[in-house]
Amino acid sequence: MFTPTRIKRKNTAMASIRLNSIEETYLLGGWLAKNLSTSNVNALFLHGPLGCGKTTLIRALASNLSGAENCEISSPSFTIYNSYPTNPPIVHCDLYRCQYSLPQDILVFSENPKIILVVEWGEYYPEKYRPDESLDIFFKIENDSRCLTFVEHGEFANILKEKIFLNFKNLQDI
Repeated sequence: MFTPTRIKRKNTAMASIRLNSIEETYLLGGWLAKNLSTSNVNALFLHGPLGCGKTTLIRALASNLSGAENCEISSPSFTIYNSYPTNPPIVHCDLYRCQYSLPQDILVFSENPKIILVVEWGEYYPEKYRPDESLDIFFKIENDSRCLTFVEHGEFANILKEKIFLNFKNLQDI
């Protein structure tokens, strides 16, 4: 089950949960699908090593939105980004190969509040182009589980992060 914790650093409370199965990843993705579009947060920046579950979380998010049946949700490792005709639309970026340069058309997506921008390898997305309201999700592999730490940027992102923590608090291991 989920194991939430709180970490206090530099006046920022971060929330962490532990995902012990793909089913729990899909629970989180479904929750994000229901809550992102009404949160005023339209960007998620994902960080973590290869194989840690970034694309799986995006697949879980997108597959829980209307219109998902019309798209193939896959890693855009070679195309750099995929657009999914979900409601709201998702632009899924993989910046693994963009460490030193970013295609200009990707920057336009962060300016459109009607699009959910989800960026794998978020550390390569220039800070100056990030939306005011965004959420960073750091993935860490621990044995057979994934520890996800959420860091908010903006007032609405903080509210979203707190809701994630509260929603999954009852599902922790005892």
